[in-house]
Amino acid sequence: MPPTPSPTDERLRDTIARRMRMSHVDQPLMLMELLGHGLTRQQPAWPPRRT
Repeated sequence: MPPTPSPTDERLRDTIARRMRMSHVDQPLMLMELLGHGLTRQQPAWPPRRT
């Protein structure tokens, strides 16, 4: 029998299930970003600032 989850584990599970959900509008955009060029690009997300 698995051990009883701690309160911290329960809060984490609840947070992931309720608060970290992605809306149906954002899901295709995220997939296109990841599959298109997001994972193949090996540069920072933002270019360095010129000072």
